[in-house]
Amino acid sequence: MCGNLTKKLLVNSYFLDTCIYINYGVGFGIFHDECTCFFDSSHKKHTSDSVLTEITYFKQFMERFGRDLSIALKQGKCKDVLNHPCSLFRGYGSNSLQHIQNFRITLKGRSDEAILSQYRTAKRMTKELISDALSKTEKPIIASSVDSKFIKLISYINDDADSQIIADAASWAKQYRYRMFCTSDREHILSNKDDLIRDISKHYGRNCLGFVHVKDV
Repeated sequence: MCGNLTKKLLVNSYFLDTCIYINYGVGFGIFHDECTCFFDSSHKKHTSDSVLTEITYFKQFMERFGRDLSIALKQGKCKDVLNHPCSLFRGYGSNSLQHIQNFRITLKGRSDEAILSQYRTAKRMTKELISDALSKTEKPIIASSVDSKFIKLISYINDDADSQIIADAASWAKQYRYRMFCTSDREHILSNKDDLIRDISKHYGRNCLGFVHVKDV
């Protein structure tokens, strides 16, 4: 019986990627409902300082986009905001542009004033929900990994921030028999799951970390 309880505890311990916090916070996020169910669950939720840094960057993006949106609307570019946001809002990364596109879908038929009001409300609620998610995260927060050799080994995922976060998770997980990395990132992480498991096993002498999409938890 003791063995079964231990196994259950291990299965229920997850390291959370940045996108889990953001999708939980953003009401129009693609996997908002799945992330809400996850944070309402009894699963043990862990994350690292690197994820907190990315969350800070996301909050800065929300402030910047709010200013750019206000300027565009004051300049009479409401149609561009609604129909061609990616050509209007320059200098944003692909993740930020996807967020802008998802927000645009919620704006159909709204006036300039209503668009700004809706964005301010969405921004406030997002920050509140992310804070709620962090309050449900186990403390202490995991330190960022300084294992540069492992970070270089997994550079094929082609995203420096994701490489760092996976290194954080692997460094944490090696202390246990097994832990899970929870994400919704198919492009950089889940598509490379088999290679990541191979290289974690090679680097640490055993596989201590699995990878799962939040919708499959």
